[in-house]
Amino acid sequence: MALKKIERTVLSYCEIPQDISESNTSINEVPCDVYVEYRVTPKAEQPGFDDNFDLDNWIIKTYPELEGRTILIHIDY
Repeated sequence: MALKKIERTVLSYCEIPQDISESNTSINEVPCDVYVEYRVTPKAEQPGFDDNFDLDNWIIKTYPELEGRTILIHIDY
């Protein structure tokens, strides 16, 4: 199998406000120095789910170009 090259935007865990990062179990229960793949759910898709979208909405507000994209969050605390 040949190697594949991937390119992803990386967001530092330290940039995320503490109240949002602590309430998101998909990133707050991961060990340090790990990259977590995270899909930023578009606002238009959110009403169809009961999930907490605080992290998604913070990312969209801070980095609007990431809405609907899959990124990596570097757990670097």
